[in-house]
Amino acid sequence: MTYRNTLLAAALLAALPACTFNRQRINDSELGDKIRAAEIEKSIQKGVTTEADLVRLTGSPPVSILLLRNDQRVYIYNFGQAKTAGLTLILINILKTNLAIDTALFFFGTDGKLKDYVLSTNSEELPWQWWAFSE
Repeated sequence: MTYRNTLLAAALLAALPACTFNRQRINDSELGDKIRAAEIEKSIQKGVTTEADLVRLTGSPPVSILLLRNDQRVYIYNFGQAKTAGLTLILINILKTNLAIDTALFFFGTDGKLKDYVLSTNSEELPWQWWAFSE
């Protein structure tokens, strides 16, 4: 093989595309599944569930606790995921990252019992997307 053919083969090999996939979980990798699970929904009861019960059911303490003026507390859990897909070449890389973060808010009264809760569902079924220049 000549020097020219070797260079040509190396250039063609370097130009071959490679696909990139990456998935990341934000905070506890199973926290969203635990909070959204039917068993937890059944286990959490307004006026009955305590702060300790919630920590036991989720398997982790909240990311933060917000103290309200009337001595009530809000337990805040954040969780989600990011998915990246793309095409990686030597001269150009095209990547698309979808990021979705959910928040679960649990409102506790002065007696330490659950008053209300709100769960978002942004990260459920987060799609993989290839093309970086569209929605």
